[in-house]
Amino acid sequence: MMRSTHASLAAVMTWAATVVIVAAQSSQPFLPRELNEWTLEYTLSGGMAFRIHSVSLTSSGALAAGDSALGHRISARASDDTVAKVRGLLTLATRPKPSGRPIPDVPMTALVVKTGGKSYDIAAPSDLFKTLDDAFNAAVAQALIGEWRQSAWKLCKPVAQLGPADIDPAIESLIFQEDGTLSVTWPGGPRTTGVPHADVADYAGHYSVRPENGVIRMRIDGGRFVPGDFDGEGTFALADGTLTIRDAWFGTKQAKHKPDICELTFVRK
Repeated sequence: MMRSTHASLAAVMTWAATVVIVAAQSSQPFLPRELNEWTLEYTLSGGMAFRIHSVSLTSSGALAAGDSALGHRISARASDDTVAKVRGLLTLATRPKPSGRPIPDVPMTALVVKTGGKSYDIAAPSDLFKTLDDAFNAAVAQALIGEWRQSAWKLCKPVAQLGPADIDPAIESLIFQEDGTLSVTWPGGPRTTGVPHADVADYAGHYSVRPENGVIRMRIDGGRFVPGDFDGEGTFALADGTLTIRDAWFGTKQAKHKPDICELTFVRK
């Protein structure tokens, strides 16, 4: 009886020692001490409405971001401050704890560091996720800035045929500035007298975006043509140099009535 008790105690002590060792290993940094060149890949996937949200960042600042639900897919440059902050947070990375069975409809998160020809699954402080999401949002907001021209549109409800009164001219110039201002110009308007000539905007205003949920809000401040059916709130998506704006309307220029359009596509001008 005594021998059985000793055997049981020894087994318990061995199990406890194993737990301590595993816990110690999981809480200690395990990436190479010198992280010179690396790529960090962050992926959030799953959910009731299946979604893939991803951010990839390299030690040189190259950033690739995408979100299947929002329609964003862009390449950008992260700031030096962002890269430095991520590099510092990677020194706190630990081995991930063993995960249980996937829970239906609950998104799964993955963090992978690639360096020195090897890949490491890691666990990291919550600050790392926030830093990467902030970099994602900043990259999306920056990718919107510049001049665009309308290249396509999509009807809310398909119809067999459209007449001249149902079609409005495509926007010639849609400009988003870094200071939060915007301007809209249709073709055929007046031009400046200086050289080179430039089109005079039909109206100007302000805008704001929320990249995390794809919302854009715009307003008109004034101009030589201010449409009465302007609707400045909608959603936007940026993918491979194309801008898609849904549910917003920049106004009807010359059609007899507002075209039944729910989606406008723009390309860089």
